[in-house]
Formats: sequence, structure tokens, C-alpha cells
Amino acid sequence: MALNEAVTTAGIDPARYSFVDYGSGKGRVVMIAAARGFQRAIGVEFAPELHDIALANGRRFTSAGGSSTRCEFILGDAGSYDPPAGPDLRLHLQQLRHCDPTRSVEPLGDVRRAG
Repeated sequence: MALNEAVTTAGIDPARYSFVDYGSGKGRVVMIAAARGFQRAIGVEFAPELHDIALANGRRFTSAGGSSTRCEFILGDAGSYDPPAGPDLRLHLQQLRHCDPTRSVEPLGDVRRAG
């Protein structure tokens, strides 16, 4: 799984980091991040129909005991979303077709460290 590899390669403790998935689709990776123990697990999706599915999937995942970390899903343009303050691990869909090209989105698997 790519997320586990990214966490291992970055050498981070997920409990101290937020996870943000830009282009989160139906929310699968956000749920994996929540189960992996990230402090926050956030998905940003442009397509309303995928966002609605992610919300339903996140509710089912949480109610089934998938994680104590709540999955957060944001409907919007990835280029306009400001991640939470503090350290985070960001996963980006390679083809952000709906992203405002004038805004910068950092590369796949970017890690912002505290301090």
C-alpha cells in the first residue's frame, strides 16, 4: 500500500500528523489514513457525486469501528484548500483537472514537518 510506504519512507509518527488527500474520490485512502492512526484524516474532492459517496463511506467506516479518527471530507477545489496548521502528509491525485492552475499544489507525498 502506497500510504504505508510513504509513512515509512518519511519516517513519521502518524499520530503527530494530519493526512490530506487531494482528489480523494470515494474516500478510500482517507479511511486507510484514519485507520493508520493519523491525528486527522482529510479528503478534498471536486466532484459532488464522489464527495457524497465519500461522506457515506466515512460514516459506515466509523460506525463499523474502522477508526477512532473521524474522516473529514471537503467538497471543493484542491488548489483553494488550505491544510490545517501543523505537520502533515499530503497525497495528491496526479491529474488535478479541476484545480485552479494559478495556485500551487505541492507534490505527491509531500511532508510538512513541525518546527
